[in-house]
Amino acid sequence: MPGCPQSPADIPTKPADPLQTVVLCHRLPQGQSHFDWLIEQPSTHPPTNPPTNPDARVLMAFRMDDQIDLLCLHASASNQTRTTGLRLPDHRQLYLDYQGPISGDRGSVRRLNRGTVRWITHSPDRIELVVWFDSISCQIRGQPLTQPADSPREPVPALPWELTLVAL
Repeated sequence: MPGCPQSPADIPTKPADPLQTVVLCHRLPQGQSHFDWLIEQPSTHPPTNPPTNPDARVLMAFRMDDQIDLLCLHASASNQTRTTGLRLPDHRQLYLDYQGPISGDRGSVRRLNRGTVRWITHSPDRIELVVWFDSISCQIRGQPLTQPADSPREPVPALPWELTLVAL
């Protein structure tokens, strides 16, 4: 049957020491808002030794128009969905738990959802990971829509990425 895993081994399972992801609602001082999707990166720390510096910039960050967790739910119903997000500079570890005002009059954040991830591919020009939000899970693949001409292998702030979410 199309779309069905070949065997139970084909269905990704949550790792024993998962990395975290959060979806934040970022309200700007002018009243507009967007969603920030933050993901702990595999190079951040060994699973048995979590980082202790909350100011360490270790979270991959995307500015999104839509909630990634709800898009994951949509992918579960339609088998696949696509969206775009702006790849931002890495964010500080503290945003996995922080809610409230952001310094420098940049608005405030409120956490909407928390989940776990298992990375499959992690490079400056390609990501692939499995995410779990409560009972929702999906596989997400992403790549920049365009490569910068001067340094194609380094992440560029605010570079648009295409993200494809696939049902598991």
